[in-house]
Amino acid sequence: MRLNGGRYLPIEGWSVSMTRLIGFALLYSVLGGTGAQAQEFSEGQVWAYETRPHEQDSVLTIGKIDQASGNSIVHISISGLQIEIADPNGGMVNLVGHMPFAESALKASVTSLVGTTDVPPEFQTGYEEWRRAYENENADYFTISVSEGIETMEQILNQK
Repeated sequence: MRLNGGRYLPIEGWSVSMTRLIGFALLYSVLGGTGAQAQEFSEGQVWAYETRPHEQDSVLTIGKIDQASGNSIVHISISGLQIEIADPNGGMVNLVGHMPFAESALKASVTSLVGTTDVPPEFQTGYEEWRRAYENENADYFTISVSEGIETMEQILNQK
């Protein structure tokens, strides 16, 4: 995995006024700071996101970006999860190979670009299944946050 270089600008102890806050924002953008809202997504990017409290090391990888009905759908895989499965033998899901999200929902969820990597092999099978179902109007995509999507998946997996 290739990691992006980051810049750290300490502000501890500053008395922050609106002028300083605007100045800091301008300086940060000039020095190369990126925000998720300004960042374009591309395949292979690895992003940190607003995780559930017990999954702080979880990251998502962008596998594909589709356009459908004027909307951008970003397909991701997520690693570092701790999804418990109600199973007599016990079980934990650590990787979700494919989840589709509206680009706006993903932008609201990601916090920083971590780097780039190859798309996990588990991604393609899930994407192809979703694509067939979507074309037959039997599937959709998430418009909620990534952590809410994971929570929803965990609830579905544990229904009796």
